[in-house]
Amino acid sequence: MRSTWIKDREALGFLKGSAKPAILIEVCFVDTNTNAGAYKKNFDNCCKTIAETLSGKKLKGEAKPVEKKNVLH
Repeated sequence: MRSTWIKDREALGFLKGSAKPAILIEVCFVDTNTNAGAYKKNFDNCCKTIAETLSGKKLKGEAKPVEKKNVLH
């Protein structure tokens, strides 16, 4: 069954410029400090859930924190 959250968006530059099939995962929409705080608090578990969903496998144990890097936005 296909999720109602999935949208085909062939015109997006990221997807249009990809040589292979690709997906773009939009994790959240952040427009307040509260949203940003919730995102930061749940980041590792969110990543774990995405990995489990894409792989179809349950990961053992808790999500391990990722190395924080400076990223230009």
